[in-house]
Amino acid sequence: MKTKANYFLAFMLFLFLGSTLYSQEVKIPKPPLPPPNAPDWSFFSKMSKEHEQNILKKYSEQLQKSLKELKQLDEKKYYDILRKRQFDNLVIPFSFDGKENKKQMERKNKINELEILTETLGAKYQNSNKTEKNTIKNKLRRNLLELFTLKEEDRKKEVEELKHKLAKLEKVLNVRMKNKDEIIKRRLEELIGEEDYLEW
Repeated sequence: MKTKANYFLAFMLFLFLGSTLYSQEVKIPKPPLPPPNAPDWSFFSKMSKEHEQNILKKYSEQLQKSLKELKQLDEKKYYDILRKRQFDNLVIPFSFDGKENKKQMERKNKINELEILTETLGAKYQNSNKTEKNTIKNKLRRNLLELFTLKEEDRKKEVEELKHKLAKLEKVLNVRMKNKDEIIKRRLEELIGEEDYLEW
């Protein structure tokens, strides 16, 4: 009987001590203030009205209207898009050669435009009633289909360019392997300073 009582007392003591240890309040210290000469990173989280207007000017009236609508529905998403898109439509200082580059630029612009429209439609869907939701969903699906097609065209072009680059690299590799001895001989002469005697 004494053994059971001892176990019971030990168990109760264990519970009491355990609960007092875990119930203590832990104070988390506040982070220190930045030094007075620390850089101001608020640029990344804030945006001035002037900066906002400069970005909006880059877009068509339809897109500006869409973005303003998004701002009313989801302000955070609106500013996220503006930050991501602030370098869209920059004037490139050199001219593009050929129709393919022009088509690529047009495709990029259309992709940017559709991404803004789909984000707006997504926010609109979440804030609309049941009768409007079906119409918005169908429009969103059409825009996403077009966006997907354009992005895949971009990827296809990228794959073609990589294949061309790979073929070129393989050709260079084959030529270098065939001329391995000559390349090593020239480098050896360069390292030991004998190439001076072989100048024309």
